[in-house]
Amino acid sequence: MSGGSQGYWAYYDARCQDTAETGVLGSLSVSDPAKNRFLIQPDRRVYLTALSSGVIERQSTDQALIHRSCLSRSSFIPEAGATYQMTHSAPESGCALQVIDKQTGKAPSTLVVEPVVEGCGL
Repeated sequence: MSGGSQGYWAYYDARCQDTAETGVLGSLSVSDPAKNRFLIQPDRRVYLTALSSGVIERQSTDQALIHRSCLSRSSFIPEAGATYQMTHSAPESGCALQVIDKQTGKAPSTLVVEPVVEGCGL
């Protein structure tokens, strides 16, 4: 997808209910990626929602451009002192939210792909 945007949300509640502990947990900076930090509590399951939205160029002449949005949910239990990288990808079909422990280069053992449930959509 091109010309689009991505959004990420984090909750401690599986039903995506906003609490005093959720909301803006960090910030993103395209010009200074070192500032891309999110502070979450260790040893407590965090539920992540990611949305990618953009335009896909089609090869047919029927409709040259189509808009596409894709929503994914995952959860994991972060470890104290660890740093994780989240990446949302939206290939030609489906989408996926990847979480990688920067120290090991692997997904956390507690990572679960969650279903999109009512109340967790955008």
